Amino acid sequence: MDQSGNFLKMARNMLMCAAIGLCPGGVTAAAAKDEPAKPEAAAKQSGNILVKFKANVGEAKIHEVADYYGARQVLPLSSDEASKHKLAEQWRNLRFESVDDLKDIARRIFQDNRVDEVE
Repeated sequence: MDQSGNFLKMARNMLMCAAIGLCPGGVTAAAAKDEPAKPEAAAKQSGNILVKFKANVGEAKIHEVADYYGARQVLPLSSDEASKHKLAEQWRNLRFESVDDLKDIARRIFQDNRVDEVE
């Protein structure tokens, strides 16, 4: 009877210890669970997206699109780029700096109803 009494006391103490986190190893486990995970910093991207706007889209609307998607500059095509594209006057080079996902921005710009093509 004495051994079972000691066993019950020990089991009760273990349960209480575990419940309040005072068991060896329990403190570090509890601390690790309470600490929020630190997200890794994603590398920022910079780059250009070539955008062909529909024929009826004016310069003000082009800048509106660029501002909405976070472009830092709106440039006409360079002479080299213009020679590769028909209707070069409809194309603009949108320059982006320090963005999370340039491909995602290009995908969203392509879905804009003022845009014909995106490269």
